[in-house]
Amino acid sequence: MSHIDTAILRLQTLITSCSDTVITNAPDYPVSDAGVLPISVAHVGGGRAEFSNGTQTTFFVDVFVDVHFPRVLLSDTYSKLDKIIVEFPRRVHGDIQLLGVVETAQGVTIEAPTPTKWNAIETQMVRFVVPIKTFETPIT
Repeated sequence: MSHIDTAILRLQTLITSCSDTVITNAPDYPVSDAGVLPISVAHVGGGRAEFSNGTQTTFFVDVFVDVHFPRVLLSDTYSKLDKIIVEFPRRVHGDIQLLGVVETAQGVTIEAPTPTKWNAIETQMVRFVVPIKTFETPIT
């Protein structure tokens, strides 16, 4: 398991730790079925790798933490969105090195909540973009 994978798991733990909004489902890897909402899906959204020397690869990666809420009662959904949009970045800031597996989490970008679908289920999604810097050993 890479440091990036471990960082993703830590971000999933932080999102489920939010006290004002209960995330009922936060799988280790993206799944086909949303199951019970709200669900958090975390994955690599892009980035770059730099080769600084023969023993270290430096990764600058954007981790997407997509939180999907039901669209049944939008007033309730937006109440939960408002709370998690404030709490999750504060939790990331409180663990800036994500249990020591990254050099640093470099902040959190919050994208506007939008209607979307997870498989065939209509959801309201907010995306948190967490840029991280981590080091990995080259594979020879």
